[in-house]
Amino acid sequence: MPQTYNTILSINFPEIKNELPIFENASLVIVLFSVNEEYRGYPDAPTIEYYYFEGDKREEIEIRVYPKGAEKVSNLSVDYLGKDVEIDGKKFRLIKCSSGVLDLIYDDLPMFSFVNTILEKNLKSYFNRMRSNNKS
Repeated sequence: MPQTYNTILSINFPEIKNELPIFENASLVIVLFSVNEEYRGYPDAPTIEYYYFEGDKREEIEIRVYPKGAEKVSNLSVDYLGKDVEIDGKKFRLIKCSSGVLDLIYDDLPMFSFVNTILEKNLKSYFNRMRSNNKS
C-alpha cells in the first residue's frame, strides 16, 4: 500500500510528495480489524483501528494486521497515546490512533478508496499548515 500511495504522489504531486507522508511519519502501523460472517445492521458492522507508532526510522513502514483481540496486541488501546510501548522487544511511542467502520470491504476498488481517503486527509492537513504559515 505505501508503494501505491507513493507512486500516486510522485506522478500527481512531485513537488510536495515529501510533505505528505502516508502514515504521519510512523515507522510501525498496527491495524486491528473485527469482522463477522453476517451483518444485520450498523451496530454490528465490521470495524478497523489504526495505531501509529514512532520508533526506529526505516526506509519502509512496517504494517502489521491482526484481528481485534489477538493475544499479541490484546492490551493495545488509546490509553497509550503519547506514551512509550514495548513491541517485540523494541520501544515505540504511540503518536496517533483512529478507528471506524471497515466500509472498504464494500468497495469495488478498496485499495484505491483507501489511498484516496489518506491522500485527501493529508492534502487538507498540508494546505491547513500552509495557510497557518502564511498568517504568521
